Amino acid sequence: MKNLIAVLIFFCCLSHTLIAQTASDYLPTLNSSWKVESSSTLDDSVLASGIRTDSLVSIETIDAHTVYTIETSEEGYSYRLDTREDTLFIRVLQVLASEIFSDSLLVLDVDVDDRLPLAIFSAGVGDEWDVYHLEQTIKLTDSLIAAMPVTVEDEAEIEIKVSGTRLPEEILDLPIGATTTQVFEIHVDLALTVIVRFSIFRIPVTLQLLEGYALRTYVASGRGIVQQFSEQYEVRAVAEDLNVDEYLFTLPANHSRTIEFNEGEPTIVYDDSHRFPTHFTLDQNYPNPFNPVTTIGFSITERSNVTLTVYNILGKTVATPVQNELPPGSFKVSFDASHLSSGVYFYTLQANGLKDTRRMVLSK
Repeated sequence: MKNLIAVLIFFCCLSHTLIAQTASDYLPTLNSSWKVESSSTLDDSVLASGIRTDSLVSIETIDAHTVYTIETSEEGYSYRLDTREDTLFIRVLQVLASEIFSDSLLVLDVDVDDRLPLAIFSAGVGDEWDVYHLEQTIKLTDSLIAAMPVTVEDEAEIEIKVSGTRLPEEILDLPIGATTTQVFEIHVDLALTVIVRFSIFRIPVTLQLLEGYALRTYVASGRGIVQQFSEQYEVRAVAEDLNVDEYLFTLPANHSRTIEFNEGEPTIVYDDSHRFPTHFTLDQNYPNPFNPVTTIGFSITERSNVTLTVYNILGKTVATPVQNELPPGSFKVSFDASHLSSGVYFYTLQANGLKDTRRMVLSK
């Protein structure tokens, strides 16, 4: 469970993640890395700026979902992308500490669902869709209660709605070159229903805090997001039935763009010397033991949806080097375990109802 203001900051200063129409079309290759330049401003003053490096470090399958993990060079950031069919959700695992915003933002110390996602659909230009709808009872902080223009109780109902729109394509002139992008805009609405006290009466009043707050995202084929921004936004407590329109705080403007991109090594290499294998086989990795890269070979006899999964000794999935539809043939996969600890691992090949598992040892 995350602090609500961390979620709001996540929406407004998610400086660079990967959002895709479909994973195969838009996500970078495993081990790709990219440098991101980002800045946050409030009333034309720079709150934060910098450059960080992100890397796509693992791909794994969990209950028919494909999950991509992105690590960054900036402390406190880590992302998981959860995709199924033509939909990809971003689920933030960690959010950068918000101390730099403490002078500008009113911290709302409430719990919300830490799986709160953003999503991009395979939508046509002009299409709109609903992404997420959360309703939950929360506790208000003393500072928020004091900021209210009327006397309220310390419990309230929070409602968050996330929706999206696809906009026309744009060509961006970026440091990595002229880039054709698909453009998506995520909209966030946030309302609090508080209990207002008038003498012995308790009256529920809905205060609209965010309405149509927008996060615009530019997505390039094979590179994920190449630019993203949100404008400065005033958060106000608005209740038309009480004629209330009270300023609370301002969310800063945020902008990020990719300034350098390095594509990862190809994950799968097709071996033409065995074009028509007669058996389903999974080879022993070589070298073994290894540090940190090894090669895994396998053969399939017919076109199949193929999954190669790596597990630790506790049976937890740590990587999915292959998850593709492949033609019949023999293949070699380069597996980089630099992000894993030394120890015994198992890798399992599944295709066309067949399954085989072997053991390997990582020795650093």
